[in-house]
Amino acid sequence: MLTEHGLAWLEARLGIEGCVKGPKGNAGEPVSADEHRRSVARRAAAIDRMAGDAYGRADAITTVCEANAKHQRRRGAPPLRSSVIANAVGIAADAEWRPRALSAPTIGLVGRVVPIKDLSTFIRACRAVADELPAARFVVVGPLDHDPAYADRCQALAADLDLGERLQFTGETDPRPWYSRLDVAVLTSVSEAQPLCLIEAMAAGVPVVSTAIGGCADLVRGDREPVGAGRAGLLTPTRDPAATAGAVLRLCRDPQLRWRLSRAGQARARASHNPERFLAAYRALYELAIDQRSRTAVGGPR
Repeated sequence: MLTEHGLAWLEARLGIEGCVKGPKGNAGEPVSADEHRRSVARRAAAIDRMAGDAYGRADAITTVCEANAKHQRRRGAPPLRSSVIANAVGIAADAEWRPRALSAPTIGLVGRVVPIKDLSTFIRACRAVADELPAARFVVVGPLDHDPAYADRCQALAADLDLGERLQFTGETDPRPWYSRLDVAVLTSVSEAQPLCLIEAMAAGVPVVSTAIGGCADLVRGDREPVGAGRAGLLTPTRDPAATAGAVLRLCRDPQLRWRLSRAGQARARASHNPERFLAAYRALYELAIDQRSRTAVGGPR
């Protein structure tokens, strides 16, 4: 049984870490752009080979979104052994919605402070929102120690942009209590599969602003969901602080839109991302795999 949430080989092929942090040699010295590209290509090719071998050996292959499944099939995952099982969360909304425009909103990003999350775009968007809504507050909820050098650069950028105490970095903490404090949840990642932070925000009734990457677009729009709840948030391009800020400001200024997105997100989380559905899907998959192995053991087809 093989399951993938993020696709390491895809991120390696994109060269995300090197593109954001800058290429370094073994001794930490800068290397040429050509050598960096060759290094990324070698790493991606090696992971490609490992992925293809793992896909060929697996009795069943799962991932969390159709965008990932398409990439898996292109890398050799047999379609008849592949399936999509969406992530699940168990958060109940505990905040009462109030129909008001937000002059002092709290805008948050939940996630690790690492390059793939593109915190610089979020921080620059915070500056643009603060220029329009001076009472706005911002928070990054997530650990700072996964890439300390990058975290230092993010905090320095916030200081350079004069965000001061308006932008809080919580460090390692349980993110769940934070959702009830947020008015808008933002995700600025350059690569994702089906991030739990978006589903958790939706389950808590928080409208979202997300980059349209991986499974995020389907998750926000609900294109592949069995319930027709509608959009749960707004989508933006990657690495676009102006678009991110514009989407946040639109939600802050339009309470009826926030209400519609909030209700749609909660409905989608309840219908498609509940733990019971998640466990039932995996139970059925294991039972099928066991049955197939049993028939193979007595001479039947795989």
